Amino acid sequence: MKLSPRESQALSYIARKIQTDGRAPTQDMIAGHLNYEARSYVSRILKKLESKGLIRREMYKPRGIEVIKQELRAQS
Repeated sequence: MKLSPRESQALSYIARKIQTDGRAPTQDMIAGHLNYEARSYVSRILKKLESKGLIRREMYKPRGIEVIKQELRAQS
């Protein structure tokens, strides 16, 4: 499964934050990490990751993201 560079960055960041902090980052934190000013971009990325079966989200929870599968494939 091919991920865009931003999808890959977001997924890696989410997985790393869950591993180090014990909980998922907020959409604001993800936006800051990706240098986006609007959360709507992050929302689109999360929807794509969810549709690809890589994450699961619990709606209405600011940190409701669970990594199901970590893609380790190198991006070309």
